[in-house]
Amino acid sequence: MSVREPPPASLGSWGLLLLSLLLAQLACQACPVPCECSEPARTVKCVLKELSAVPAEIPRYTRNLFITGNQITRINSQDFRGLPNLVTLSLASNRISSVASQAFSALPSLRYLDLSNNCLVTIHPDAFSSRNNSIRELNLSRSLYNSSAIWPVAAPAVKGAGPEPEQAWVARGCSRGGQRWAGPQCSARCPRLSVDGPGPVAR
Repeated sequence: MSVREPPPASLGSWGLLLLSLLLAQLACQACPVPCECSEPARTVKCVLKELSAVPAEIPRYTRNLFITGNQITRINSQDFRGLPNLVTLSLASNRISSVASQAFSALPSLRYLDLSNNCLVTIHPDAFSSRNNSIRELNLSRSLYNSSAIWPVAAPAVKGAGPEPEQAWVARGCSRGGQRWAGPQCSARCPRLSVDGPGPVAR
């Protein structure tokens, strides 16, 4: 009489489900190429990587995101989706000239936004939303021709800016009526900042 060998061990349906969930979670936490990620520090750095767009699949754990010194020209509405814990966002020293509708509206925890040393020309009036009322500092130094033109766009998003918003922005280094961008990548004459859509336009 022959002895049957036991069937090979099987994970079963629940085991396969748990394995799938684990693999999916690991995939979601992957670091986008060519950035550097630190999950313990909740920080992602994409510095001087010659990026032409915001990298996709930034880890959901990210609290501090530095995408600086690249070649990005536009911030799109889907670039920062799925980052509910993001507190600090630096986009300094790129070539950003356009900010789309809802670009920052999905960031309810955002406190510090750095857009300095860019070439901002067009900012959609819905780039920010009421969900951005946690913002404490918005750095636009060496990025704007006329800092007062952008205030109607972002005033609802900046909490506690005071009754004289233009002063608050200038205190952070905004130029007032300068004829040239001060950023190293923007040496051409500065066009007037405009607001896309049904919003105010600088004259």
